[in-house]
Amino acid sequence: MERLTLALAQVSNKARADFVYTGAAQGVGLATSFFTALLITNYLGLEQLGAYALILSISTFVAALAEVGVGQTATRYASVAHANSDTTKCNEVLAWSINVRIFFAIASTVGGAYSAGWLGTHVWSGGASSEFIAHAFVLGAFTILQQCANAYYYTHHNFRILSFLTFLNSALILGGALVLAWFDLLSLESVVYMSMAATLVTFFVVILITPWRAIYAVDESQRWLRFGFRFQVSEESSGPVDGAYGIKPQNFAFYLLVSSLIVTIFTRLDIWMISALLSETEVGIYKLASYFAIPLALVVGALNTTLWPRASKLINQAMISGFIRKTLWVSLLLMLPMSSYVLSLNWLPKVIFPNHAAAVTSLAIALCIRYILAILITPAAVVGYALGMSRVYVLVNSLQLAVIFTMNSALISHYGLYAPAMALIASEMISISIIWPLLRKRVRSLAIV
Repeated sequence: MERLTLALAQVSNKARADFVYTGAAQGVGLATSFFTALLITNYLGLEQLGAYALILSISTFVAALAEVGVGQTATRYASVAHANSDTTKCNEVLAWSINVRIFFAIASTVGGAYSAGWLGTHVWSGGASSEFIAHAFVLGAFTILQQCANAYYYTHHNFRILSFLTFLNSALILGGALVLAWFDLLSLESVVYMSMAATLVTFFVVILITPWRAIYAVDESQRWLRFGFRFQVSEESSGPVDGAYGIKPQNFAFYLLVSSLIVTIFTRLDIWMISALLSETEVGIYKLASYFAIPLALVVGALNTTLWPRASKLINQAMISGFIRKTLWVSLLLMLPMSSYVLSLNWLPKVIFPNHAAAVTSLAIALCIRYILAILITPAAVVGYALGMSRVYVLVNSLQLAVIFTMNSALISHYGLYAPAMALIASEMISISIIWPLLRKRVRSLAIV
């Protein structure tokens, strides 16, 4: 207990505030998704909720494609440049990040227009969701635009602005859904169009409040405007641990991109396989159960977001070891309320979804266990990336993807909706059993002066 008290005392007030801001914003966002799903379930039924879940899965996947490796790489190297007071290099990295996202937004819109018909016919054939696959790609493109400046605010630890933008987008979506329900205009199509409009409005706000030097780079010697689609990182600004592991910034970005792409796929593979192999009603039941994991996903996401820019600035072995100890104790502390919440799921679904509680309760508990395991790996994952272990994570994430796909393919016909939950739990256990020992070994081998 004394060690826990000491670890919490060493957590800065700024870090606590950032965690609260991030957690509150993500909580509003997740609550918005939950209440929107509640409206769809009550007004349109489980089948339409299943179609909505598939649309969200596709749109968030498209948005994540623009993020894979880009956001983390930009935050890492921009944070180092910012710590060294190198404003020019910091802005160059951030401009690269923003413009890559804009490129992906355009590419995803075009790609969605050409692939929606094939996906609706050969992958998710039939059902109300098929005609909305193209809309899902456009919604994903708008989400990319809305999040284009996130790396800038991560780098400057301005989590208040990030929280405000998340809250604004969520408030617009939830308010729009309530208005549609009030005027009896709620349909799957109207919800999708309303989400597009809300996300696009948030993007315009982002453009208005984000400094222009974080969007474009200016060559002072030649006085011409240069939008940043690439950046160079010098040895001095690449971070103190890069040379120790022989990993160049370009290689770090590549490995991180591959790893993030794999994670992006396997975190959505459950919805995709259920949609392909089972009915949309069962997709709706699975989505309802997953909403009960929202509070735990909120905690894991807020912790990861708060730790990432701070881990990027660790400069020696003592700082790294102390950071790991503090964050691990914080993770263990967070497990206590998370576990209490899981126990409450024996009665909570009966209150919120009384008509579907029997189908949802046990599945919700299984999905929540996955996040309790995830909170244990978050400190190791963040610090491991800061130490240049991105190559290791590619292998670990590939193994997780193989396990999830294999378990779903083999078990979904026998265990139904429980197969994806079992696969996710197994993937987290694999991650814990491999990454923590490797990180412990890596830290002990550090020889940083």
